[in-house]
Order: sequence, then C-alpha cells, then structure tokens
Amino acid sequence: HKGKQAGDPARGARAMVDMVYSDEPPLHFLLGSDAVARTQAMLGEMQAELKKWESVAVSTDYEKVPVG
Repeated sequence: HKGKQAGDPARGARAMVDMVYSDEPPLHFLLGSDAVARTQAMLGEMQAELKKWESVAVSTDYEKVPVG
C-alpha cells in the first residue's frame, strides 16, 4: 500500500511486543481498525445464527432426570 494503509507498522510491532509480555495475553489478537470491524461483523452474524438455532442445539441434550 506504499504508506497509504490504515495501519502503522511500528505501532503494530509495539502492540505485538506488549501483547507477548502481557500477564493476560488474548487468545485472539487483532491489529487495526479494519480487523476489529471485520471481527465485529462476523461475531454479529454468529450471534444472530446462534439465536436462530439455539433451541435446536440445546434440544439434543438428554432430558434431565429428577434426583431423589
């Protein structure tokens, strides 16, 4: 992108170093506003799909047997 990309490579490198040395590093590490926006969109789609199919998913559990 020859200097026209949104992300600053030096800031990205600093963020990676900070993440590596963090006491609680993230399982998923995003860099850049574009990555955050794509991930938020994907999570929104996944949440909508989960809501739509949740009753089917949980219907496959064994029925609860009363204790006692």
